[in-house]
Amino acid sequence: MRFLSLTVTTLCVTLLVSPALAKEKKHQQPMDEKAMMEVWKKMATPGEPHKLFAGLAGSWTTTTKEWMEPGKPPTESTGTAEMKMLLDGRFLYQEYNAQMMGQPFSGVGIDAYDNMTKKYV
Repeated sequence: MRFLSLTVTTLCVTLLVSPALAKEKKHQQPMDEKAMMEVWKKMATPGEPHKLFAGLAGSWTTTTKEWMEPGKPPTESTGTAEMKMLLDGRFLYQEYNAQMMGQPFSGVGIDAYDNMTKKYV
């Protein structure tokens, strides 16, 4: 009986509160085309984070240490990385070649900075 009362009370409160929560926010006026283009240009322009990526562009020689078992010395391997900026400095493209666990390994990566979210992706 107690459970039924609690359930009915919870249902009533939910039904009373849900219309208030469901109210739509007033829509903002749509941006005009010129204002949209200005925002788009600003978001598409490379900034300081992109300059940091540009500092990594070039040819790199890598050394990797892999610990396969605790207490045993690591195995070391060397590799190469070629990095270059793409699309007017918006993306850092990487090609990596090395050995991993005695086998050839190749990888590709693309890094960027999203000006809108202020995050590296």
